[in-house]
Amino acid sequence: MCGIAGRIGFSRLPARHIAAVNSVLSHRGPDGTRFHSERFGQRELALFFSRLAIIDLDSRSMQPIEFDNSCLIFNGEIYNYKEIKVRLQRRGHHFQTDGDAEVLIHSLREWGVSALRELEGMWAFVWLDRQEQKILLSRDRFGEKPLFWSQTQDEVVFASEIAALQTISTSSFRVNYQQVHRYLVNGYKSLNKTSETFYEDIYKLEPGNWMQIDQSMSIKNGRYWKLDFKPRNELTFDEAVRETRSRLEASVTKTLQADVPLAFSLSGGVDSNAIAFLAQFLTGESVNAFTIHTADSRYDESESVKKIVEQSKFVHQFVKISPDFGLDKLRREVAKRSAPVSTISYFLQSSLYEAMAKDGVKVSISGTAADEVFSGYFDHHLLYFASIQSDPNLLSESIQNWSRHIRPHIRNPFLGNPKLFIDSPEFREHIYLEAVTFAKALTCPWTEEFHETAYCEDLLRNRMMNELFHEATPVILHEDDINAMSASVENRSPYLDRQLVEFAFTIPTPLLIKNGYAKAVLRSAIADVVPESVAMEHRKIGFNATITDVFNLEDPELQSEILSDGEIYSIVSKGAVANLLDNKTLRNSSSKFLFNVINAKLFLEQQ
Repeated sequence: MCGIAGRIGFSRLPARHIAAVNSVLSHRGPDGTRFHSERFGQRELALFFSRLAIIDLDSRSMQPIEFDNSCLIFNGEIYNYKEIKVRLQRRGHHFQTDGDAEVLIHSLREWGVSALRELEGMWAFVWLDRQEQKILLSRDRFGEKPLFWSQTQDEVVFASEIAALQTISTSSFRVNYQQVHRYLVNGYKSLNKTSETFYEDIYKLEPGNWMQIDQSMSIKNGRYWKLDFKPRNELTFDEAVRETRSRLEASVTKTLQADVPLAFSLSGGVDSNAIAFLAQFLTGESVNAFTIHTADSRYDESESVKKIVEQSKFVHQFVKISPDFGLDKLRREVAKRSAPVSTISYFLQSSLYEAMAKDGVKVSISGTAADEVFSGYFDHHLLYFASIQSDPNLLSESIQNWSRHIRPHIRNPFLGNPKLFIDSPEFREHIYLEAVTFAKALTCPWTEEFHETAYCEDLLRNRMMNELFHEATPVILHEDDINAMSASVENRSPYLDRQLVEFAFTIPTPLLIKNGYAKAVLRSAIADVVPESVAMEHRKIGFNATITDVFNLEDPELQSEILSDGEIYSIVSKGAVANLLDNKTLRNSSSKFLFNVINAKLFLEQQ
């Protein structure tokens, strides 16, 4: 796991720029940095690499790595590199290291872009092919590893982080106010509907895509993978459970590959516990686990986690959070991202990775994307009802189970109607909840209607794929990466294994929810290794927090700082913000909006 950056331009980079880029990337790779430059046609190519050593810790695996008139910088892990290495050896390839980077560069030389279809793992890389005089950039299927890019008349730049991209570029970048408005009004789920960022002319390379740059700086884009919903209607529930278990075991085994200490990010829910207990089951060894502990009783999972730990061999630590943060920590988090922090939860998550790093952990394993792959959100139940409405008996039984087990826990005002999507299949107002209210706090009218990509006709599966590729998972992965790598920790997500996900999207929709349980297949697949209290928990459990977990809003000094003049108040009414600060019982949505306003204020002040 590493940090990468590069530039193609007419001029050579000054020495001060080289030092600055290395400094910006240093947290992503504390185990060494390297700079490489050479001519690329009539232009100069500069490549930067900072290393976080995870596999093959020897210096021989330092990058950039050279092979057969090509050069590679690579961030990520290729989990099936050993299998690919054997195939390449049979084709006459010889290797000097035990790492995955060398296997990757040999694969690219052997198969070109087609090699991407063979890779299993997470990556962002830049490959210079001197034979073809082209540069290939690529990002993994789900976007676990970031890669940002920008093109002007004079240069093309790319990097793992926007701060590094801005440092390496000779251009200056203006704030993308459209993205700021999306964040304030529609929230984090609106931020990945396009490849835009919080800066004009800086874009994300989309997951599952590649980009090719030639000597004239012409850019060609392509997609090497896409997910389809192909239900195997003959599949039984028990068969789905067995195949899920097999693929999940394989994925967890892959993500346990490391030559450094690793730990699990643990909540009280089924997602993280499933992989932690499965790892313990597969290895026969105790695993390290960390959990955020907040004083807010609504979101405190400490008691349930304590009971879980008592039934395990986990070496466990709580990371306690109290509402004594000042704005300085939030300023640092905004600066790390070159963007506002997506949610309060991910502001607090940074403390989790800091605790891991302090304990010597270099790899974190999380339960990201189980909800999007196996169905786990409250609205999934109602979308499920719409998908099975042709089976009256199953529909009636499912609604009864939902009424008994799920409905009492729902706070979203729209999701208490079991026939919501049966009667209104296009209804989506529950996603940008209270966007109209938040828009009224702006100084000028702004609106952007919700839209989603059409992946398939099944209502639930289409929603899940939008969450996976555009709404929830991209935000989680971005925050996981920036929080972990800021502490020099690599984050891994076993549920985002290509073979596991592709299989999950062959499971017929009627099998996804059973007896009122979302993620029914996953729960049954790991029922023999996790405590019954976890497998049989109906509620959607995951770490959450409110702004009062972060800040003491009654502190006059803090209030004064929040209300101090700034560009944000040309966008948001200061009076509206003052009213929120005076409100002693903020609703959850108002808490999120106030947090977003503070973030946006700090972001704009840093420009």
